[in-house]
Amino acid sequence: MLELPELRTNNSKVFLLEDGQLRMDSCQVPVHYLRDGHWYDIEPEWKRDGDRIILHGTGYESHVPDGMVGSADMHLLDKQGTPEIEGTRLFWHDGDVSYVLVASAWRTQLQTILWGPDTSTEWLFWFEEPEDVQLGGRDNLNGQVRAGREQHYALEVSGEMQGNVVRKEWSGRVKSFDALRRQSWTDDVLYPVRVM
Repeated sequence: MLELPELRTNNSKVFLLEDGQLRMDSCQVPVHYLRDGHWYDIEPEWKRDGDRIILHGTGYESHVPDGMVGSADMHLLDKQGTPEIEGTRLFWHDGDVSYVLVASAWRTQLQTILWGPDTSTEWLFWFEEPEDVQLGGRDNLNGQVRAGREQHYALEVSGEMQGNVVRKEWSGRVKSFDALRRQSWTDDVLYPVRVM
């Protein structure tokens, strides 16, 4: 089996099989990016370059200036620090809170991880494109398996936008399910919690 790179699209690869037939493997999300007329595999990777960290291996550009928590187009206004690089993620640790900049095939996302109840629950962000910001919250760390599917708690998050500045605040409450699958808000939170 041999891949035919000239037949790639943003979400598919084509292979020449031993019997001469072609097979296309496609995905619902992009797996390639186009640069200079060629399709390249999306393989996000952060690398240090002088006084900043640059994202490589994607069809979009992102970088983190020295001392900034987040990227140049999406960052916290009241925090500074130097991240640790772990593959597609950058981590900043600040006591019982961690900030994670995750690189995917099509964008970066800044997440907040709260390791315990005695942490800050209000954040002030700057976004280059604030119209893409979701003011709600979701906890991706503590999914519960129900009926064979992992479910994630909704977080009670409020926010407001003023130009490119976004203030987000978590109430400390999550939506829970009782035995009859009724939903209600509760302060009984299982930590750590990831605010997205």
